[in-house]
Amino acid sequence: TLLELVRGTNRMELRQAALGALQIQADTATAHAIVALIPGLPSGLKASAVSLLTGRASWAGELLAAVEAGTVAKELVSAEQLRGIRAAGPEVARRAAVLWPPEKPVSTAVQEAEIARLIAVAGSGGGSPYAGKALFMNRCGACHRLFAQGAEVGPDLTAYQRTDLPGLLLNILNPSAEIREGYEAFTVETKDGRNLTGFVVDKDPQVVVLRTADARTVSIPRNDVESMERAPGSIMPEGLLTGLTDAEVRDLFAYIRSTQPLNDGK
Repeated sequence: TLLELVRGTNRMELRQAALGALQIQADTATAHAIVALIPGLPSGLKASAVSLLTGRASWAGELLAAVEAGTVAKELVSAEQLRGIRAAGPEVARRAAVLWPPEKPVSTAVQEAEIARLIAVAGSGGGSPYAGKALFMNRCGACHRLFAQGAEVGPDLTAYQRTDLPGLLLNILNPSAEIREGYEAFTVETKDGRNLTGFVVDKDPQVVVLRTADARTVSIPRNDVESMERAPGSIMPEGLLTGLTDAEVRDLFAYIRSTQPLNDGK
């Protein structure tokens, strides 16, 4: 029934809820069914489906097999989700390394040079905030809100110091450099084999509530928690500006640094 809701309704919030409810399952057949659905899902649901699959060691291998076969694009897997795949066991980690070779860490000098270049590009003016809004919603809006639009995963950027271009660029290029209080990520391993990472939005002696990177709110009874540890670094992905032209960078920051909502009717 849940799979049919994910597959068949036009109501996105219902499809998202049904997909999230599948996390209590543990059988391989469910993992196969979710993998088969991914190519036909809207982009937001694709991210949730990948997150669901990488949240169980027994399911991560099913996702990896689909990526190896080319039926699921490897670009759908975020850095945080890749950590879930690598944690699924040595053989799965070995196969994942073929698809996603470990990247060499970027030196401080290289990062500073790139920030300086982008400051010159974004600060030169001439960008269109209207074109920038579309870029923001595509690259940033899955986690951040600006002027009441976007998702509520990371900080709401509306009240953020958005005129500080060097600070913005540092946080985008190196999300782990400075993590705001309240947005430290935690990884919870459950007794039934789930591995969930997100922000702790609430907790008490009975339950822990996580907000995951795909905007799901997951309640975990304390009795089901095997372990809970601070996750390494930020769950915000790196490379958000990768592939943008200089003109697109100007457009994006023209919108991010806007002082008021755009009068575009959206």
